[in-house]
Amino acid sequence: EEFKCRINRDEIKRFSYMNRTTDFALFDFITSDPKKLDVNFPSNSINFKIAERKIGLNKNEKRNIELKIPKRQSPGNEEVVLFVSD
Repeated sequence: EEFKCRINRDEIKRFSYMNRTTDFALFDFITSDPKKLDVNFPSNSINFKIAERKIGLNKNEKRNIELKIPKRQSPGNEEVVLFVSD
């Protein structure tokens, strides 16, 4: 998915992730460039960061994920990939 970001402003993009496997699974969220894209797992309206970027989900459980894109000083295009593995 492509995100449009404003200059000199951090951007937060939110989405839900669902465990579609048949049992509990531990998912690992890895970005191709952590300086340009950070992953957070909000809980009870409080954002916290998990050092390993892993989250455990039961079968069919959904969880909100936040992607933080740090502010940019100038316009341009960047490509960063988010990998999710179990």
